Amino acid sequence: LAVNEITENFRKPGPGMLTLASLYACSESAIQSDRRIMIGDWDSDRESAIAAGFEFMWANDWRNG
Repeated sequence: LAVNEITENFRKPGPGMLTLASLYACSESAIQSDRRIMIGDWDSDRESAIAAGFEFMWANDWRNG
């Protein structure tokens, strides 16, 4: 991959940042990779979550939930 392709993948709404964090968290603890959720307040947060295969919850819903 070219540098710009890697960079774009790690910027929202690309899934790279979430995918890497998830792989690290799952390797360092007992977190199950099928139980991942992202809480966010921007459309790009939601798009990133979907692209990475995460569930998504709006921050306001999480706070008031």
